[in-house]
Amino acid sequence: MNPGDTAWVLVCTGLVLFMTPGLAVFYGGMVRSRNVLAMLQQNMIALGVVSLTWVFVGYTFAFGDDAGSGLFGNLELFGLTDLKVPPAPHLHVVDARIPIPALPFVAYQMMFPVLTPAPVTGATAGRVKFGCWAPFLAIRSIVLSAPLLLSLWTP
Repeated sequence: MNPGDTAWVLVCTGLVLFMTPGLAVFYGGMVRSRNVLAMLQQNMIALGVVSLTWVFVGYTFAFGDDAGSGLFGNLELFGLTDLKVPPAPHLHVVDARIPIPALPFVAYQMMFPVLTPAPVTGATAGRVKFGCWAPFLAIRSIVLSAPLLLSLWTP
């Protein structure tokens, strides 16, 4: 493992992570003053909800061995168990000469399902309650993000 490549992946993870509060502030400035806190909440709650969903099932659905016609991976990595031996080691290699550890890869790939619901919040300002938004985030990250990442990273 190259520590420089690992550090770069972690820096990129942090930069993508900072985009979530950045979009929250951006959309907060575009809505009425009574909806600013709701906008900030909708954007920031994705960090918690999608992170938990990604750790438990999202990563294994996106990067586990194929369980059904290329749509979902199996549950072999449920809860990020046994990351020392990933089921598809070629997925953790950026280039044949640049391998990165599995956990920074997991964190980097998690940032995109965390970030992608943020543009939706611009359309839902003042219209969606927290009780509906949190389940939507969880379902969306499993049903939409995991199959897209699987199809993107599978050779």
